[in-house]
Amino acid sequence: MASLVAQAGALSDQQAEIARELSSGTRLTRLSNDPMAAAATVRLSSGIAEASATAAAIQTVQARMQTADSALGSVVTQLTSAISTAVAAANGTQNAADLASGAVQLSSIRDSVLNAANSSYNGTYLFAGTSSAVPFAMNSSTGEVSYGGDAAGMTFAVAGQTLQTSASGSALFGSGSGSVFASLQSLIGTMASGGTPTAGQVESLRSSLQTVIDGRSALASSQSRLQTAATGVASQQTNLQAEQTTVAASDPVALATELSAAETQRSALLSSLASMSKSSLFDYLSA
Repeated sequence: MASLVAQAGALSDQQAEIARELSSGTRLTRLSNDPMAAAATVRLSSGIAEASATAAAIQTVQARMQTADSALGSVVTQLTSAISTAVAAANGTQNAADLASGAVQLSSIRDSVLNAANSSYNGTYLFAGTSSAVPFAMNSSTGEVSYGGDAAGMTFAVAGQTLQTSASGSALFGSGSGSVFASLQSLIGTMASGGTPTAGQVESLRSSLQTVIDGRSALASSQSRLQTAATGVASQQTNLQAEQTTVAASDPVALATELSAAETQRSALLSSLASMSKSSLFDYLSA
């Protein structure tokens, strides 16, 4: 009887375990169910977590680069307008009032470009290189703009490649006498005093615009490659999750069959125990 009771208890535990597997949809309710599968699940979980962290990092970099691209797009628009103003003034047909008005327009454009060049994302300046300093500062008395960042650009390593995710302000906007601000200030000074812009001044501004366009294009290329990497990471994450599900998934049909067999065996044991409990000493003596 003790042996039958033990077997009935074991079958009861087996039924409970099967019920847990059916309810959870996984056969790894305990490590002892399948140690190798459990180890594989842990490995896959680690891979999923790593892919998730990479995807989050990519999203942050993409958002920062999109903000930078928007700022540079604004600069391109502003400088294109500045060139039109300078070209119109250079044809020699404008009077002093027109030239002064153009100088005011260029001053406004300079300020807009300066604001864009000092754009930030989540508290970090976009065009200061790897520095935390304000990229560009203007001397209110002279209109001179100086660069306070460094010459380094930020990079991001993903999928076996290192992508340039930002360019320094000095690379995009120049510095010192060769900066876009110096070109604008030169035009402003000439036109404010009633002078006509020279071909060299206009060409200097065109050169500054082209530098910004080239820098923006290079970052756009990195953005495209980053998006490709993001797609690959998302695919990897999906595949790992599918593999993990497959490794841990229970087989409802097999479990139902196993549960039915356990119930049948347990029922038979209980019937045997019930019969034995009704037996008396006389039954054994008669035998």
